[in-house]
Amino acid sequence: MNMIEKIYKAERNLDGFALKTPLVSSPVIDSLLKKNVFIKLESLQNTGSFKFRGAFNALKKIKKKKINKVVTY
Repeated sequence: MNMIEKIYKAERNLDGFALKTPLVSSPVIDSLLKKNVFIKLESLQNTGSFKFRGAFNALKKIKKKKINKVVTY
């Protein structure tokens, strides 16, 4: 499975669990960097964390391996 296929699979795994967060721009940052920079507001997830997507996908993968205990920090 190539990287693009993995990304789309991860997106399907999150369907119904992760919010579709907005993508915004910042004229100040654009001006400083002389580039168009877009910021994905993952901090707006219900958990308030940008790490939700990766953590959820990791947990979904290990569920298939019948691992039933996880420690995080």
